[in-house]
Amino acid sequence: MFGAINTATAEMFAIGSKLGINPKVLYDAIAESGAATVSNLFIELGKKVVERDFSPAFAIDYLHKDMDLGIEMAHRCGVPSICFRDCQQLNELAKSLGFGNEDTSAGIKVYEEILGIKIQT
Repeated sequence: MFGAINTATAEMFAIGSKLGINPKVLYDAIAESGAATVSNLFIELGKKVVERDFSPAFAIDYLHKDMDLGIEMAHRCGVPSICFRDCQQLNELAKSLGFGNEDTSAGIKVYEEILGIKIQT
């Protein structure tokens, strides 16, 4: 689930940025809503994105490894891994761009590269 929340957080900030929404305003609105109570992970990831603090609490390289293991387990059990495979694409792109040793919140940098934007307050 961590990979899915991580990917959704990065994508949400990218969409907000393209719509002209200040990342801090977007973060505060979600963090203070009931939506953030589902997982404190958004609160942690979102704060790191807003503050542009990509020092690793959990590096993309490790998330990539763990998700690969989960995808392989699903394959061995005959369970289609639709969500995890899609989310793993963000990790693969981040690693290929040299962000593997950074915090998983640095996945936002993939969107910045693709869209030619910088997500900052």
